[in-house]
Amino acid sequence: MNAVYPELLDFADSYATQIEPSAKLNGLLWPEASAGWTYAPSSFAAEHEVAALKAWMAERVRHMQMRCAAGGI
Repeated sequence: MNAVYPELLDFADSYATQIEPSAKLNGLLWPEASAGWTYAPSSFAAEHEVAALKAWMAERVRHMQMRCAAGGI
């Protein structure tokens, strides 16, 4: 992987740490809600969203590497 990818993961962790107090307070004020076709998850456990984002980024990087190796990019 190129050098930017680890920096991107570090940024995601750093930003998550920075906004954690706000996300927790927001999660207390606005709990998870579902009204018909809408769904709004609570931000109280934002670390799960960060983990999901990082997993998606890892999968996307693997996909791009495979496409590049196959001459598709």
